[in-house]
Amino acid sequence: MSDSESENEQRLTLEDLEGSDTEMLSGDEDGPMDILTQQRVTINNEPALKRLREQIALPSNIPWSETQSITSTQAINVTDPDDDLNREVAFYNQALEAAVLGRDRIRKEGGVFERPSDYFAEMIKTDDHMAKIRQRLLDENASIEA
Repeated sequence: MSDSESENEQRLTLEDLEGSDTEMLSGDEDGPMDILTQQRVTINNEPALKRLREQIALPSNIPWSETQSITSTQAINVTDPDDDLNREVAFYNQALEAAVLGRDRIRKEGGVFERPSDYFAEMIKTDDHMAKIRQRLLDENASIEA
């Protein structure tokens, strides 16, 4: 294919896209013409957002235990986002509140979330193996103290 034919194809592409909802950007005139299309983005398209929300919304008659979503009653207010300690304490407090609210809601629905007192679970490691690990840790502590 010759250069004039490829330029015609690029011109046709430009002409075809001229009336559409796109913005054309091209390279400089000396080099090969690169055509980049960039769609215009509509910000805060409320009708489309509402339609999408309706499509993914859950029915209102689902019990809370099916979704288990909790919204905090208080917003996180951190004055300095670079202060790791205060930021983590705020996240911790919010998670703690969510856990308390979740336990209350499960109890209201009659759900059980605690292990029964007579529950017996097999241990992955034997008692002999755990005794060896404990002895090794005690020996390491003794050598550190010496």
